Amino acid sequence: MDSKIRILDEHTANQIAAGEVIERPASVVKELVENAIDAGSTRIEIRLHEGGSERIQVTDNGVGMGREDCELAFARHATSKINDANDLFQINTLGFRGEALPSIAAVSKVQLVSRQQGSLEGTKICLEGGQVTALAAVGCPVGTDILVEKLFFNTPARKKYLKKQGTEASHAINAVRRLAIAYPKICFQLWHNDQLIFATGGSGKREDVLVDLYGLEYAEKMIPVHLSGSYLRIDGFVGKSFFHRSTREGQMFFVNGRYIRSPLLQRAVEAAYSSWLPSRRYPVAVLDITVPTGEIDVNVHPAKLEVKFARPEEIQASVKATLEQALQRTTHIPLAGSSGKEDVPVKRIEKVREAVEAYLQPQWTVMPQSSPGVSDLAKFTPKVSQRAEEPVQELQEGAPMAPGSQLPKERPLRVFPDLAAIGQLHESYILAQGSDGLYVIDQHGAHERINYEKLQDKMSRAPVESQLLAIPYTLELNAVEQELLIAGIVALSELGIIIEHFGKNTFLIRAVPWGLSGDDAAELVMDLLRSGREQQLEADFKEAGLKMVACKQAVRFNKRLSLAEQQALLDELGQAAHPFTCPHGRPIIISYSLNELRRRFGRN
Repeated sequence: MDSKIRILDEHTANQIAAGEVIERPASVVKELVENAIDAGSTRIEIRLHEGGSERIQVTDNGVGMGREDCELAFARHATSKINDANDLFQINTLGFRGEALPSIAAVSKVQLVSRQQGSLEGTKICLEGGQVTALAAVGCPVGTDILVEKLFFNTPARKKYLKKQGTEASHAINAVRRLAIAYPKICFQLWHNDQLIFATGGSGKREDVLVDLYGLEYAEKMIPVHLSGSYLRIDGFVGKSFFHRSTREGQMFFVNGRYIRSPLLQRAVEAAYSSWLPSRRYPVAVLDITVPTGEIDVNVHPAKLEVKFARPEEIQASVKATLEQALQRTTHIPLAGSSGKEDVPVKRIEKVREAVEAYLQPQWTVMPQSSPGVSDLAKFTPKVSQRAEEPVQELQEGAPMAPGSQLPKERPLRVFPDLAAIGQLHESYILAQGSDGLYVIDQHGAHERINYEKLQDKMSRAPVESQLLAIPYTLELNAVEQELLIAGIVALSELGIIIEHFGKNTFLIRAVPWGLSGDDAAELVMDLLRSGREQQLEADFKEAGLKMVACKQAVRFNKRLSLAEQQALLDELGQAAHPFTCPHGRPIIISYSLNELRRRFGRN
């Protein structure tokens, strides 16, 4: 009987291998630019035509290659970056498999020109569909220039899946942006259809690259984060609480200079923002994580977009704690108006640099305590103690990497403005004067934040106090609602809502926390049961209930407050741990700077 298993010919095998590595023009761009980075380049120019499907050209000033290496570069599994299997766990380069160039050459027409320092002549090699068509000595500058044309010309089935030119160009541009952010010491230039898309200066400062790529307004909304230790280093920027997106597209993670996709790091970032953002909104983050090369495995994905950490839980905890600290010591007040952009790029960069330097050497100010007894509001707003910032201590070699061993145990003071209430707008918003302009505060959101933190503090020590209802409130529940209620009944009791089973499908609300009626408690319970169908974890149940109780107890919109009551609310807000957003993540305070007001009134 004839064998059904056949050994594929080299051409077919190469095209299959190319399919794993080369998905679209952006894949080619990524592989070629990574090769240029590994070659020690300080300047890299990328030129695309028609989204990269017609032509991709990458020119660098790296170490270059000799004639023999130019030929071997297109042989499968030929690489200068590792010697044996042991090196796979000590990788310091972006490439290492020796698959990129042969995979690209298998599905395109390629021309490579390269010269090493000290060589009198360079080498030019041309390939079509993986086959060498020309090899010659040429005159050229030191470095490498590689031209890729007619991508997927010999695999029409692959080419038909390419998107429109604009879409493919966007993917390629994003690939280069990520590499530019990861390597701020390299000058990048990206062109598409002979138009300059962006250029970076190679200053070595990541904040300069963010301005070059996304503009000053983006950079001004970011907070620098930093943690340094013998095992782990974290550098980068995260968005202020009012700067968020509807998707996770604004999150970029780099590990040892390599862009990766990481659910682990996503969870860490989003956990740090859990009480800062509205539901279904995602933080913006650009984080560069550095760990010893032997502590990660990068050989787990064909496109090297995933890594495995040796100590994932500790990495996640450290990232979360580092971001929480950065968020707590930052002012999160969006400007109501835009002051426009600087005309000169250098001025833009200097502004961001000054802001970062000011952040890294903050001068914390202690806010004055509110006067006791100015209003009834002060009686039910929390007193959050102020604590001095402790210095971050570096991790020692071999020491455990638990967050407490590397971050201050106590919360640092934030820069919160010293505000004087001057009035109320539509009995819903407090107007206040600060040293640098006018502030508008959402009175309900502010009081909700104060109540939430007070309830959190109480629940950490004991269940919230309840008051018995004169007439118990009756709940009639279906089978699913009964099951959810029974699962969350302990969490509800800690919130001060005492419920008893009265028989069959009937439950009685016998006690509620201060400020809630039986109707309020019933509405809260039913809302929790409806949300519980999606999130049945007790912790989520308790958290959602805590937010609802805080909301119900807060002063409402269209509620007149005296000037003393307004000031008491502002003073207490200034003492809160998170004074800039309500528990649901909505902003509490916005500002109109004096400069903006002068500009709008034509007084510049």
